[in-house]
Amino acid sequence: MNRLVKPGKRTVALNPPGSRIRRAPVQVQPQTPVVPRKARVRTREEELWLGVAGIVALASACAALIVGVSAITRSSGSASAAEPERFSHCYSGKRQNCVWDGDTANIDGERVEIAGMDAPEVSGAGCPDERRRGIDAAVRLRDLLNSGEVKLLGTQRVHDGRTLTKVEVDGRDVGAAMVAAGVAREYGGGPRSWCD
Repeated sequence: MNRLVKPGKRTVALNPPGSRIRRAPVQVQPQTPVVPRKARVRTREEELWLGVAGIVALASACAALIVGVSAITRSSGSASAAEPERFSHCYSGKRQNCVWDGDTANIDGERVEIAGMDAPEVSGAGCPDERRRGIDAAVRLRDLLNSGEVKLLGTQRVHDGRTLTKVEVDGRDVGAAMVAAGVAREYGGGPRSWCD
């Protein structure tokens, strides 16, 4: 080892020859042996009840999630905006409740020709004016059917072989309401041309 020598100062040998610096030995604590626990074997009945409890917990979590999501969706908008219309138009495919034209609709999956009126046709229109008026009548009928509780009161077979059904919405006759709105005319023995 190097010695630092300064004149007039006495030096001390840091590591005199033959000596060894010893450190105190590190005491190692003996480790207590880890004894593995013996796994307890569950009976078949315990496993069955644990499975049932897991299924019940999962079902409860799913139900809570559904209720929470529906509460959030319902509160995010007004009630009328969140509820879909009961009746739509049938042009996009056959539906349970939909309107074909101004006097024909599917009500609970059954095609119904409404008694008491004759409305312009949409798909079988004789002229562009009838088609335009038929679309107006179909929109008016859809709105009327969505305005309240729809009831089918009875059917009658007319002389041209068609079966007409009396329909009411909240106690109002649908055929009379459509005639009063000016989008249909009273049924008078069969269809007449709207292209006059």
